[in-house]
Amino acid sequence: MHTTHGESTRDEVISAYRAQLRAMTDGDNDALDALLDDGFTLTHITGYEQLKALGGCVRHRLSRRQAGPRPAR
Repeated sequence: MHTTHGESTRDEVISAYRAQLRAMTDGDNDALDALLDDGFTLTHITGYEQLKALGGCVRHRLSRRQAGPRPAR
C-alpha cells in the first residue's frame, strides 16, 4: 500500500500526541520539555490554563483510567 504525504503527517501527529500523553502519564518532565514548544499552554475543561513557560504543564502526574459506566450503589 502506498503511503501519501497526508497519511505520513497524520501518523507523525498521532505519534507525537501519544508521546506527550505517555510523558504526562509518567510525569516525565524532561520528555515534556523536549516535546512541547515554550509557548504551549494546557487548558483544563474548567478553563484553567497552565503555561509551559512557567513550568505549569510539567508538574502534575496523570493516571489513566478506563472509561465506562460507574458502579451501581
